Amino acid sequence: MLAQATLPFTHGLVRSSFPVSGDPMRYTLRRAGPPDRPFLIEMTREACVLEGRPLPSADDPAVVGLLPDSPEAAAVAADPTGRPLGAAWWVIHQPPLALDAEGQPLPELAMAVVEEERGRVSAAL
Repeated sequence: MLAQATLPFTHGLVRSSFPVSGDPMRYTLRRAGPPDRPFLIEMTREACVLEGRPLPSADDPAVVGLLPDSPEAAAVAADPTGRPLGAAWWVIHQPPLALDAEGQPLPELAMAVVEEERGRVSAAL
């Protein structure tokens, strides 16, 4: 079971565009929403394995355990057409994997990028 997690963004959506790694293409970083859930599941599958290894199924315990509680707890990097290219989110496992000095749970950061954009989009996340 995961604790409730939300990104510390204000005013709803994050609307920032910026060039990445000198690439002339521009990326938009935005808060994910319910329509992004299938993409977040695919990104979670990618985040669960080392590159080049078979992806786990969407219902694999490792995938389910790393999914954000809700799509709104993630940020999505998209290209100028709106196509999602990568995602980042954090989760707090129950029981927590790590605690701070006061004994409070520390979040785990997860992120993944579609294969064809690796090395280009990760800086946007």
